[in-house]
Amino acid sequence: DEHRAMAALLEEAGRLSARAQALPAPITSLERLHADQRLYIASHDASDPSRGPSVVLGFLKVGEKRLFVSDPRGNTVEIEPCCVLDFYVHESCQRGGIGSELFARF
Repeated sequence: DEHRAMAALLEEAGRLSARAQALPAPITSLERLHADQRLYIASHDASDPSRGPSVVLGFLKVGEKRLFVSDPRGNTVEIEPCCVLDFYVHESCQRGGIGSELFARF
């Protein structure tokens, strides 16, 4: 089933991201993806059997986040900008342009 396969790939990528950031637990998985968040995924083309099984090369998760900032007068105001919530590129392909491509698509 494609949904289960995608969930497993994203689960592993989320675990790798958490480990790279020294987080106690993953913050990205298909289960944790909210309706107002977007997930950009870079992967090998699964339709090409010569490349082996699908592999997530990197991902970028974005969404609105409630932030409190100071306005020019020094007052605290609440904003909800679109923010990067999680970002990861697999160690084997870092510095190869995948991160740049994910941000360009965003």
